[in-house]
Amino acid sequence: MKFIGPANNNYLGEFIFCSRINDWLHTLGLTVLGIVFYSSASLLTLPALAGLAISILYLAHGFSLNNYFDIAIDQHINKNYIPASRLPGKKFLVFSYFLLLVNFFLACLISLKLAALIIAGSILALIYSAPPFRFKKYTYLNIILNSAGFAIIFLIGFISVSGKISLAAAMMSGLFAILFIPLQIIHQIAHSKADQVENILTVFNRYGLRPTLYLSCLSLAGLALWSLLFSLINAGYIGVFYLTCLFCFLFILSLQRIKKSKKPYPLAAAELRIFLRKICILYGVVLSFIFYFAS
Repeated sequence: MKFIGPANNNYLGEFIFCSRINDWLHTLGLTVLGIVFYSSASLLTLPALAGLAISILYLAHGFSLNNYFDIAIDQHINKNYIPASRLPGKKFLVFSYFLLLVNFFLACLISLKLAALIIAGSILALIYSAPPFRFKKYTYLNIILNSAGFAIIFLIGFISVSGKISLAAAMMSGLFAILFIPLQIIHQIAHSKADQVENILTVFNRYGLRPTLYLSCLSLAGLALWSLLFSLINAGYIGVFYLTCLFCFLFILSLQRIKKSKKPYPLAAAELRIFLRKICILYGVVLSFIFYFAS
């Protein structure tokens, strides 16, 4: 089935399409959690809105940058995020770094720490996607860099309203980094055919289904242990541990959908991703209430 993009003569539409808003819009919840973690009273303030704007630009830059360096793969599987038009592909690269430049100056108005975090995230996106690095081709660096890049979004929200990084915020960001590991593994199974085009050695393509699911379960165990450590160090947040344990339990149960499905593993994993996205959103909503009552 042909992947439908914007009209070829609609440059603005192509830029927006290239940033893949539908793929990351839900992750803005991490920004909201970072804000609420500092203070629920800060949620409707100007710094909070600035934090959301910075997160949007951060994600749009990262996704559009990855799309630019994935042009060959996407065209091979008929999934053109950068459509053929009168606008040269390199203009999309310029667009991506224009977003970064705007974001950097906006972050500088709030905090130099936030600006440094934006640059760090851009470097992660670059070495993940671009040659000669292209660390997405490596089995474990692929997962680590992706998880770290998403965990930064929580800190963007926190720093935008606090202007600093606390130990508790850093630990909570670490929790989200670990949480994204099993999610990234499921993503790899769903996109295994596209990864095979470039011989990207994801866990699934390298070891098969069973070791991949074992690694997912191991990362979920690590997530539960990290949430316990966080709750022990930060008084009043024991609810984070209980909620995370429930999340891990539901996640492990849901992995059986891939094993028992009669559909090809990539298709079963793609369907599971939709279910897990809903679980993650629910996890975030309950987590926000825990932050609210703990603060």
